[in-house]
Amino acid sequence: GMGGSGLYSTRNYSVDDGNQALHRPFTVTSTAQFQHNHPNYYRMVGLGELCAIVNGYYVRTTHNDPTLIDQDGRILSAPPVPASVLAKPTGVSLNANGTVSIDTASDTQARYMRNLFTQHLEDTRLDLLYMEVWLEKLPAGGDLNTLISSFRHKENANRLRDLLNFAQKLNYSGAKDLPENGSFRCGVISLVNADGTPEYAYLNYRLRARAVGKLSPRVPKTSYSTGDQTPQISFTVVSAAVGGTHGHALDVPLTPAEMNSLIGGATLYIESSYNYSPASSVAENHSHLYALSWNGATLVATNLGARRPDDPANQFLAVSGTPSIASYRKADGNMAGPVVWSTAAVPHQ
Repeated sequence: GMGGSGLYSTRNYSVDDGNQALHRPFTVTSTAQFQHNHPNYYRMVGLGELCAIVNGYYVRTTHNDPTLIDQDGRILSAPPVPASVLAKPTGVSLNANGTVSIDTASDTQARYMRNLFTQHLEDTRLDLLYMEVWLEKLPAGGDLNTLISSFRHKENANRLRDLLNFAQKLNYSGAKDLPENGSFRCGVISLVNADGTPEYAYLNYRLRARAVGKLSPRVPKTSYSTGDQTPQISFTVVSAAVGGTHGHALDVPLTPAEMNSLIGGATLYIESSYNYSPASSVAENHSHLYALSWNGATLVATNLGARRPDDPANQFLAVSGTPSIASYRKADGNMAGPVVWSTAAVPHQ
């Protein structure tokens, strides 16, 4: 066996999400956790397949999409919406042409829900979803006792032998099961009777949930000392003009002194790493110049310009305006300047 316990692999559900998880109000990265949305089903979590090792045994689930139920099989109802919120207008209206308008600018229920995870943390609740795994005796007929808590996904077979045959077909052929309903459950000999007759068991599992608490406001770090880890920064650029969405990193982290300067109210001008969209040619390789500041809780970046590696030293194509910048931090972490602006061409934003 493999030994130990832990998550072995997950389905990378949204390979095109890019850096979305870095700028959403609240979520773990859906790409890594294969989370997705099923808002039309009450208390259902969109959750893809996963593989785990439990005490050395390998288990692979179906596509899960579980309903949030507790140990007793009861649905964990959503937290109640405060009466003060229900008294507000919904902010949702049907237009004459059949389209729907959602008003989040006014004091509406829609605005409250949009800001729930940033401004109304006292009304939220965290639910923990976990998987239980155990060895279950296999009946003489080989029938499985499946406990999948989703009406959207069931096993492709009712018997262990048939389920193993189906898993082998997928593994050997590289085919995909479009309904996503085939798990893999280890079969083992759990006991050999005195007369030599074996008893078989198989790995069974179920998903359950329980409420564990509330979210709390993020407490920002307000000072940095030598040796402290500073925030990791990356920038997402959305632009069809240069091949599509792509990202830029800050390869050389900010220093504690730079962070303290930002927290103290200074503006730091930094050059990002060089990168370009996979849909573009290498000639589009470029960096960005950002104005970095602190808003009291987090870092804020404003894109000022862009440059290619072979552009003249310190020259950037201006995005909006040509502010006077005496010095800036280059992509390699060294200081340079002053910035020389070019308006000969318009870079992407």
